[in-house]
Amino acid sequence: MQFFRIASILLVVIFASHLAGHLFLIPYLQLTHNLTGPMPSNETEEKLLSLMNHYHRHVGGSSISMMDIQNGLSLCYSIFFLWAGVLNILISKGLVRNKRLLGQISVVNAVVLAIGAWISFEYFFWLPFASFLITGILFAVAAFRLQREL
Repeated sequence: MQFFRIASILLVVIFASHLAGHLFLIPYLQLTHNLTGPMPSNETEEKLLSLMNHYHRHVGGSSISMMDIQNGLSLCYSIFFLWAGVLNILISKGLVRNKRLLGQISVVNAVVLAIGAWISFEYFFWLPFASFLITGILFAVAAFRLQREL
């Protein structure tokens, strides 16, 4: 049960840290200037950033840029972790005595987070991968321990 709660709380912490990172890396705010250097740091990065922000395509009846897509997906990523964390916290409180169902929910969480880890490994860098992997492992341990308690 403790691994389930730790994993659930960690999901909410990941939400908060990812959202903070998203907000601090918005190029026009340049809040990370002291950490990453000037944004953008050369002519190529300046051109790429300009294209991401200002080159719009018509998709599904709307005009969007790559930065719009990037920001939308980044915020959805944050909301996913908040939703999963809060939902699991509420589930853990309501199912204290139903270890079998809590174990099954842990398996579902572990599988979904393992798929997220694989996608992150393929397409992102180490931090999103670690976010999915660590929480997935914690839910897998929770499932194993809950099954042993039956």
